[in-house]
Amino acid sequence: MFWLAMSEVWGWAPLVALMFLGALGSISPSVFEAAKLDGTNNFQLFIYITLPLLMPVILVVTLLRTIFSLKMFDQVVTMTGGGPGTSTQVINYYIYQLGFRNMDMGYAAAAATILVIVMAIIAALYVRMLSSREV
Repeated sequence: MFWLAMSEVWGWAPLVALMFLGALGSISPSVFEAAKLDGTNNFQLFIYITLPLLMPVILVVTLLRTIFSLKMFDQVVTMTGGGPGTSTQVINYYIYQLGFRNMDMGYAAAAATILVIVMAIIAALYVRMLSSREV
């Protein structure tokens, strides 16, 4: 499981880094200058200025990584095949095994439908959090 996680980090780290760099570049330097004039130290600057301004990007990255982690399939198939045993089996690989190896298409379709519903609920929660922060 560790190496599956490392392959995911290796694949997504550049995009996440670019998103954070873009967000940091969009923050006006005058905000930091004003905070420094008010007497904040670097820790307070990060906690009270930078982090709240980065929160929309943090939520978007968290949403994307959550959804793409739930639908991870190709790394499991190519690297481990779900094994040893079922130690690296993810929900998508389980649905694949139900449908195509066990030939239980009804149960696989029900599990896939539940997965889509769970992903939609997670996305709705993140969108609600993102829209409430922008008010």
